[in-house]
Amino acid sequence: MKMKSTTLLRLLMITGFLVVLVSCKKEKSGPSDDGQSPIFLVKNAAVELVDTFKMRIVKQYDIPFSLEDEGEIRLRAEGLRESEGLIDLDGILIQSAEWVTAQPVEGILTFRPQTTGRITFDLVARDAFDNATIVPVDFEVIGNWLPQPALSMEVVAELSPYHVQIDAGASFDRDADYGGQITAYEYTIEGFYTTETIRAQIEYIFPEAGTYRVRLRVKDNDGEWSEPVTQSIVLTD
Repeated sequence: MKMKSTTLLRLLMITGFLVVLVSCKKEKSGPSDDGQSPIFLVKNAAVELVDTFKMRIVKQYDIPFSLEDEGEIRLRAEGLRESEGLIDLDGILIQSAEWVTAQPVEGILTFRPQTTGRITFDLVARDAFDNATIVPVDFEVIGNWLPQPALSMEVVAELSPYHVQIDAGASFDRDADYGGQITAYEYTIEGFYTTETIRAQIEYIFPEAGTYRVRLRVKDNDGEWSEPVTQSIVLTD
């Protein structure tokens, strides 16, 4: 009986020790769902990004962003077709079919348009528990709008009765708000000569009284010429 009691006591002691060991074993810990969506700021705001830009001037559009959350965050551009544009983070494409994982970070998303027109998509930041923040993007991407020539003429009669000032200063590039500008003027004095210059005004002395026609074209910084405009001037003795 004494042997059995001793054996039982040892078992109880061992069992108790195991219980203590089990009870002291730490549970694996990890991030828990706080029910909060990631803080996702695009150009310092969490509202819709709306902009218009000229494709030939802006080869890429940089979108500063910041992300804040307790764990990893997945990024994606939902609704963006590759035929419309490409968007990447540090060279890694963020398109509709792929998620890119990132730690909370500040950085630049780079958008490269592939076509002109209206391009809309959603920038989505989603945490490990599928809490998401969505920032809509609405871009109007324009191509090149041809410049608009404007021509006027005035008899100044300083060096001759047929001394004329030819003025193209009112010409303008229709997409000037997006980087377009006029770089050259082409004047054609019919029957005499054609000249290309960067000057918005030139002067010409006609040989005698009569009716003369002058044609003007202007070129923009995309290298494209406008349609010509023509104006007549009547010179008398």
